[in-house]
Amino acid sequence: MLLKQYPCMWQGLLALKNDQAAVQMYFVSGNEQVAKCSLPKNIDGSTPPLRIFQRMRLEPPQVEGVARKMQVVYSSFFL
Repeated sequence: MLLKQYPCMWQGLLALKNDQAAVQMYFVSGNEQVAKCSLPKNIDGSTPPLRIFQRMRLEPPQVEGVARKMQVVYSSFFL
């Protein structure tokens, strides 16, 4: 039941520095097309690792800006 309600949008390796983890990301809400275009995929259909190159600590004004952007239905998605 939950798999139908929240389809798997991406499956692959999540890489941070020298570590990797196999993950599945499920679509929860928002713009499904933005999610499909944003997640990595190769031309041949294989899935490259999703690499995190930089982490940032969010200060309160930045958190407020992210919260405002999340309210725009067509420009965000939740996995």
